[in-house]
Amino acid sequence: MNSGFWLHALPSSSLGNLLDNNALRVSVGIHLSAKVCRPHICHCGASVDQYGQYGLSCKFSGGRYSRSSFLLSENCI
Repeated sequence: MNSGFWLHALPSSSLGNLLDNNALRVSVGIHLSAKVCRPHICHCGASVDQYGQYGLSCKFSGGRYSRSSFLLSENCI
């Protein structure tokens, strides 16, 4: 419902919401369903398409967790 609010947030390093160029490119690309990478095989063996959304749920992706896995996990990092 309010998933697009992050587009209106002002970047601030003191708040921790300052994205580097690559993170911004991927974030906007995924939001727009644009092609953000070349199709390839992930480290876990799964096939990744050109839209790059698999990286948001891969268990080897650093620091990114789906809401359901985060809420269900007992040891939140």
